[in-house]
Amino acid sequence: MVLSTGGGKVHGYTLDTTIGEFILTHPDLRMAGAELIYSINEGNSVYWDDACVEYFGALKNRTVEGKPAPATAIADALNMNFALIHKDRRHATSTLTLVGNVKDRVVIMIDDIADTCHTLARAAHVLTRNGAAKVYALVTHGIMSGDAIDRLVRSPIDTLIVSNTVPQVEHVKAAAAACGRPDKIKVFDVAPILAEAVRRIHNGESVSFLFDIVPIVN
Repeated sequence: MVLSTGGGKVHGYTLDTTIGEFILTHPDLRMAGAELIYSINEGNSVYWDDACVEYFGALKNRTVEGKPAPATAIADALNMNFALIHKDRRHATSTLTLVGNVKDRVVIMIDDIADTCHTLARAAHVLTRNGAAKVYALVTHGIMSGDAIDRLVRSPIDTLIVSNTVPQVEHVKAAAAACGRPDKIKVFDVAPILAEAVRRIHNGESVSFLFDIVPIVN
C-alpha cells in the first residue's frame, strides 16, 4: 500500500500478516533519477520494427565524454578499463563487433545468462583474435543446456565463474572431465546476498544499499 501523508511525502506500507496490520517499510518514496544503465532482452529483436531498433540502438551507443555510457558506468564503479562487444541480431546470422582495445589484456566478460554458451564462446574468440592475453567469463545464471559444456571447453575461455542460482555440481564435473581441469567452472554462492536482501526488506531497511556496498561473506 502507498499512502501520501501530505507535505510532498509518499510512504509505502507492507501488510504484516502475523499481526494483521500495515507497517511502514518504504518511507519517503522518491522517483529514481535517470540512470546510465538500461536493460532489455534482445532475444526477439529480429521482430522489432525499425523505430524500436533505432531507439534501442541509440540507447546502447550513446556516449558520455566520448565513451559508451553503460560501459563507462560499470568501468567507473570497478575502477577498470573497458571494452564492449555489440551483438547485432537484425540479420539471419548475428554479428559480434568489438569496441575497445584488449591487446595483451586480461579480459573479464560479464553476462547475465549462459544457456548454450554460443555467444560467450564466439565473444571469447573475437577477444583472442584481437590480442587478449587471457579471457575469463563471469555469469549470473549458468543454464548450460545442450552441448554448452563442450562448447565452453573448446572455447578460449580460461575459466567460467558462475553463481549457484542454477545448480552447478554436474556442470562442474562435466567440464572437469572434458578438459582435465577441476577449475574450468568456478561457482560463487549468492545465498548470503539474497538472505541480506530478504532481511532488509523484512526490517524496512534499504535494499538499494546493496547495489553499491555488497557484504563479503566467507
